[in-house]
Amino acid sequence: MQKVWRESRRAQVASVVREHWANSIFRCHDSSGGRWHAATNCDMCCVSNDLHFWIAFISSGSSVAQATLAKIMFEKICFELQSYSLFSCAASSVHSVPLARQFKLPFSLPEDLQVAMAGPEFDVSKELTRNRFDLVVCIDEDARREVDKLEYPHPGALKVVTMFDFLDVCKSWPEFAVPQYNDISQESILGSTDFEACDDKMTRAVMMRALVGLEQFLVRRIPKGLLVEINPSLVPHSFTPQMRRVVENGN
Repeated sequence: MQKVWRESRRAQVASVVREHWANSIFRCHDSSGGRWHAATNCDMCCVSNDLHFWIAFISSGSSVAQATLAKIMFEKICFELQSYSLFSCAASSVHSVPLARQFKLPFSLPEDLQVAMAGPEFDVSKELTRNRFDLVVCIDEDARREVDKLEYPHPGALKVVTMFDFLDVCKSWPEFAVPQYNDISQESILGSTDFEACDDKMTRAVMMRALVGLEQFLVRRIPKGLLVEINPSLVPHSFTPQMRRVVENGN
């Protein structure tokens, strides 16, 4: 039952993901997350108009810790799977307000220290009414319920998902995660979505499997006509053989 439910949720957002991939090629963006339509504002701080997808990770309440951890883990997954040039991420919580000045933490800091020091990177109630993010990933169902209570345009609801929606996209660990998580079975992961009842290793294993699934789900929905925008030397490992042939051979 849970598997069917997750599949139906992914199906609901699939067309929106393809649409946002298609639209991204016509937009410019900068490191602050500002986005403008390239055809009308190409002179405004535009640093790239490449294929690109923006993701918001949102946790419930006022603590941004879980959303920050998800963001960090997703960025590391994308680095390992060679899709890092396709994504940008930000983390916040439903009831937190970002500082007037954000301090970028060094990527070299230990993961736990980054999570402890990070603050919210955007105001959820404001950003959901704008067009900054292509996908809003709620860390759990509590966060999703809180997001659903916010007032934002109806079309925005179509790009709100829950991290657990992608838990069973991948049936095995990618090679880079095997040393750390290979002793944790798929069955135990699918039965451990209540973080409060899990130890730290199981929590991270569940998040890792879900976020690996998210990365695969997103890159495999890049429209075929846009695959020519992918650098042949940076083909994501999650591409299907057919997608890889299009990038490398143009057909």
